[in-house]
Amino acid sequence: MAKYTTPGVYIDELHFNSPNMDALPAGIPAFIGYTVRATENTENDLLQNPKLIRSVTDYEQFYGIIGEAPASAIMHESIAIYFKNGGESCYIIAAGICGDQQASLACRQIIEQALSKAESVSDIGLLVFPDAMLLTSADDYYAICVGAMQQCAAIGNRFVLLDVYRSSKDLESDIVALRAALPGDTTLLRNAAAYVSRIMVPSAVKGKNIVLPSAPAIAGIFVQIDKTKGIWKAPANINIAGVSGLEEMISDKEQELLNVDEVSGKSVNAIRSFAGKGNAIVWGARTLAGNDNEWRYIPVRRFVMMIEASVKKGLQQFAFEPNDNNTWARLRQAVENFLVLSWKNGALQGISTNQAFYVRCGLSATMTNLDILEGRLVAEIGLAVIRPAEFIVLRFTQRMQAS
Repeated sequence: MAKYTTPGVYIDELHFNSPNMDALPAGIPAFIGYTVRATENTENDLLQNPKLIRSVTDYEQFYGIIGEAPASAIMHESIAIYFKNGGESCYIIAAGICGDQQASLACRQIIEQALSKAESVSDIGLLVFPDAMLLTSADDYYAICVGAMQQCAAIGNRFVLLDVYRSSKDLESDIVALRAALPGDTTLLRNAAAYVSRIMVPSAVKGKNIVLPSAPAIAGIFVQIDKTKGIWKAPANINIAGVSGLEEMISDKEQELLNVDEVSGKSVNAIRSFAGKGNAIVWGARTLAGNDNEWRYIPVRRFVMMIEASVKKGLQQFAFEPNDNNTWARLRQAVENFLVLSWKNGALQGISTNQAFYVRCGLSATMTNLDILEGRLVAEIGLAVIRPAEFIVLRFTQRMQAS
């Protein structure tokens, strides 16, 4: 500290150059389907264009009211059940207009085109396509699901919610069809979750109960759990609101079929009814990667995706720093501070931070002299998400100024 020997006004410029890392939001759901209209300023100017809405009223303003839709249309009811189950802001991507002969509800290509529009919207975190259940072919439906899973794998911080396609009244055969149609690649399966049974929702306008995919309601539950408990908490053992019943009752024996398949490993989550507990309870929180020890659970996968995205963004602040010991120490401190908060919140396991996580960055630890010469900063993080001291390992590479 400076010594002041004479009277006067002195100014010290203090530099607090401590980098911070913040947890990125889990992401906003995007609903892809057919609407009565898609108009904001000019007729149907929202077709194939993502639009952020915050309520059912917003949806009706831009996409039409339920009374205007054909009997087969389910997008309005899907959005309503999403908000009823805790949903907040969401994107709508209108694939086409209900009843439009050139944009049939059975048109896989139109839905895939709308799905591609989600790629450029960085804050989308969940993908849901209610109208895809109306496709006439299970192959077409699962092709859309695979495309969505590929998009999630490429982006790295996105997750798909899908329903089992029902082409028969035999649950086992439809589960077998799902497992045959979806690829066995864990890098795809870990970014998606499947659910069965579909839900029954009363419709005053249509004068009857209608069948909806469960995914829109599940998306609302995801948003609510993320907000109130944390992304690391399982979106399960929760009764879906606004539901009159299930399309099909699932027994304990049938659920054994869903949990894990020894051959394909593709898990499916049940929506079940229990007397005295609820008539549509989400009874599972597994990804499709049921045989993978690291990625079999939804909260584990989504929490790690959030950490990956947050650290990746946080590393950008070091891009123009010298690739030296001082920078490495500051990086380690920033990441450790970030992970300590996650540990204190209960997202990481262990009675101490040493059991919960580790952060490495430095010469010999994560980098070679060649890395430094070629401008690569490499960091490694271990996360004990499932059990103490059993780490899921993540490696990050940030391009720096070459030495």
